Amino acid sequence: MFVANKILEHLGGSRFQAMTGAKNFVSDGSSLSFKLPKCRNGINYVSITLCLDDTYSIFFQKILRNFSVKEVSKIDDIYAEDLCEVFTGATGLYTQL
Repeated sequence: MFVANKILEHLGGSRFQAMTGAKNFVSDGSSLSFKLPKCRNGINYVSITLCLDDTYSIFFQKILRNFSVKEVSKIDDIYAEDLCEVFTGATGLYTQL
């Protein structure tokens, strides 16, 4: 849970949740995944993984009605201070005021 909490902290914590409508947070030890309301490119699911070189990989996905998953994009080698900017660029949702 430490890594997931740190990722959420980098994104803005509870302000991030309020600004984006993110919900259903799930952690598997080295990543944080969550659902979003439908946004740009149909992205409605995001998974952020901490890599061994202390960077992050973000998977932007679309979960379809038949529960299949379509990967919209994947961005690698993101530093912690760039997470919000990359997230906003891909989804169109602002993480802070």
